[in-house]
Amino acid sequence: MPDLNIAALNAELGAYYRQNRRDVLAKMYQAEDARKYFNVVSGVQDEYVMTEMEIQEMTQPYQSGWTPKGEATFRPEIIKARGVKVDFPFTPKSLEATWIGYLKTNGSSPEEYPFVQYIYEKIVEKVAREVSSCTINGVYVAPTAGTAGGAATSFNGILKVVTDAITATKITATVTGAITSVNVVDKIELLVDALPNEYRDQELTMLMSPSVARMYFRKRRADFGGNNDYKAGETLVDFTNVKIVTPRYMNGSSRLIVTKSDNLLMVEDGVNEEENILVQANRRQLEVMMDFKRGVGLGIIQDYVWANDQA
Repeated sequence: MPDLNIAALNAELGAYYRQNRRDVLAKMYQAEDARKYFNVVSGVQDEYVMTEMEIQEMTQPYQSGWTPKGEATFRPEIIKARGVKVDFPFTPKSLEATWIGYLKTNGSSPEEYPFVQYIYEKIVEKVAREVSSCTINGVYVAPTAGTAGGAATSFNGILKVVTDAITATKITATVTGAITSVNVVDKIELLVDALPNEYRDQELTMLMSPSVARMYFRKRRADFGGNNDYKAGETLVDFTNVKIVTPRYMNGSSRLIVTKSDNLLMVEDGVNEEENILVQANRRQLEVMMDFKRGVGLGIIQDYVWANDQA
């Protein structure tokens, strides 16, 4: 490849993005593992308020007179849509060698896999991984003026949301203690058995780390693998409708979270705001800019979300 012309490359990037916007974003969403576990709510500019109506006992034996009973209270849950941005300067020349190496390894030609496509794919995949990790592990920290903040401080992730709910006594954590490869089946079933009777047989989702899930499946295999009705990797906790799901970036946590799948919410401002990727030339560098909003939370928490005592 001849020496890179930054202005020309900038123009090529703009043209490529306009023509291949869907493909570029498909790469982003494929890499954003956590997104598939949440229900996305768009159009949230600041806060999304989910209000639960709680009704006290109403039924009573019949009598002809009017004997009022029952009272409705409202409990709002607020999910904050935090501003997230990308200000990424890079020197295209530094990527050229890796792109050429990729072409040689895969037998592709520059026409089949152009340099501009390579640039976009590398950027959006990295952004998606960082956002996905924050969706699970994020702890929001207000930015310091003039200083770039950490990716994991962009907004609160679901683990932080649940921890705060336990602290606020909206969730009473079931005491499981440490989860090990020896006791993992007993600990998971302990949490399920702690669910109220009215919810225990409903279709629920249990979030757990892939490492805890592996321990669970291997322990079940060791204990019950010889049984004729054994199913390897069965995602339902035995004799329940509780489905195990394993967000990739939950590894390292022993927290178990149970709720209905439609209660897990992700909020954003516009519809796929992050699709607006701007690139501009600045001397020998290109500068990539993205602006979007993101937040995660639970629509209803009290009496609708259950967790264990492990972080």
